[in-house]
Amino acid sequence: MVLLLHGFFAPQPPSMPKLMQLVIDHGWLGVDLFFVLSGFLVTCILLDVKGKEHYFRTFYTRRFLRIMPVYFAVVLIWSCFYRGRASYFLLSSGFMANLAPLFHTRVPHGPGVLWSLAIEEQFYLFWPILVLVLRKRQLAVIASSLVLIEPYYAEYMRPAV
Repeated sequence: MVLLLHGFFAPQPPSMPKLMQLVIDHGWLGVDLFFVLSGFLVTCILLDVKGKEHYFRTFYTRRFLRIMPVYFAVVLIWSCFYRGRASYFLLSSGFMANLAPLFHTRVPHGPGVLWSLAIEEQFYLFWPILVLVLRKRQLAVIASSLVLIEPYYAEYMRPAV
């Protein structure tokens, strides 16, 4: 759905069937679904190793090896093709692409997708600490609260970009 949304980005052909337009218009749900599934899986992994030796080292080593080599290669390659956007790629190198509007940094169209990896990496920084120090019930309350609060925040509190 995400690929269809971006492949048929506005304007959609008027001849496209309404049902197909409806499906494509909801392509953004794919990213949300990814975040939910990723958060669930990461939480399960963290709960399985909670209390074991090298809790943080094991978790962060696996994340680093899985994400960083490809991520930094992509950032480096894109920075060669998008001249004049060094500030965006500098933010992206620190996993802060989602904060570009706060720094009044222009976001290039293609590499603009790095915001989602920034969110994911910021999650990886804080969530393992919460999983380690909280009991399962407390963690469930926090996770449920975030699920309930986020739609309100997204609609009424998010700064205009």
